Amino acid sequence: MPPLVLAVNKIDLLNQSGVKTESEIETEYGSLFSAVFFVSAQSGEAVENAFTFAAQKGYEFMVGNQPIKAQPLEPKKEDKKSCC
Repeated sequence: MPPLVLAVNKIDLLNQSGVKTESEIETEYGSLFSAVFFVSAQSGEAVENAFTFAAQKGYEFMVGNQPIKAQPLEPKKEDKKSCC
């Protein structure tokens, strides 16, 4: 399964009543994701870190899951037909 990253936006609202805290979110969702980032699209806070982490984990996943191409041990013998 490819790595999943959770980006929780609107971090400026996390301190309002009725909104889950960072700790509650990490406890509830942390085990489902490779990482949890608390970001602000408006200010850009932690957005680059989240994308960089996701790109790195995606790259590692792709490299680690590439099928291995089998190569013949000996060159393929060609049929030589003589004309005479």
